[in-house]
Amino acid sequence: MLHEPVTRYRRPVSDAWAGIIGAAVGGVIGVLGTILSPYMSSRAKRRDDRRSESLAAARSAHSIVLKLEDDFERRTLLRQTEDDQPLQNDPDYHAVRREFGAQVSLISDPPLRRRLAKLTYLLSDLSLERDKMSPFTYGRRITEHASDLLSTYLRGDSLPATPDDIVLWLQHIQWRDEMYEEQWQEILAIREEEEARARADQSKPPF
Repeated sequence: MLHEPVTRYRRPVSDAWAGIIGAAVGGVIGVLGTILSPYMSSRAKRRDDRRSESLAAARSAHSIVLKLEDDFERRTLLRQTEDDQPLQNDPDYHAVRREFGAQVSLISDPPLRRRLAKLTYLLSDLSLERDKMSPFTYGRRITEHASDLLSTYLRGDSLPATPDDIVLWLQHIQWRDEMYEEQWQEILAIREEEEARARADQSKPPF
């Protein structure tokens, strides 16, 4: 004997239960919002603070590099040479250069910070020959590009490309440092060999 299928009906949720469920969900969301809101606000504040500190450091670095640029230009116009004013040995110059580097290290933009750090490294040694130009002309060229980078960053524009002459100088510095490193490693190897030979001689019996 066939039985007719039994149709089951779900009891509709009453308005009261719907209100209770809605209130519970709203309460959970409210609690989560209360917990997460300070964290999100703190995170946003830290991000804004880092941005403000970075901009302040960039403005300070820009001010310093403009002073360096003016000084290089003044010395160039006076036709001073390294023999007249040994800038490489001038403690005041290196103090300003180090302050510039310190401000650069506080900039939060990684590409800009790396490029300015390389320029700071170039400014650390003005004693090398640069296509027969004076160290002041060379220094002014570097500070001009550093000023362009910082101005672009402060305006919020894309950073300009590195000029060809500065690219060559950076390559020269890298090549020089690698050569010095190789020479130093050779010196260390010779010293270690000599010390090993001396220890071997001392360990030999006297007869």
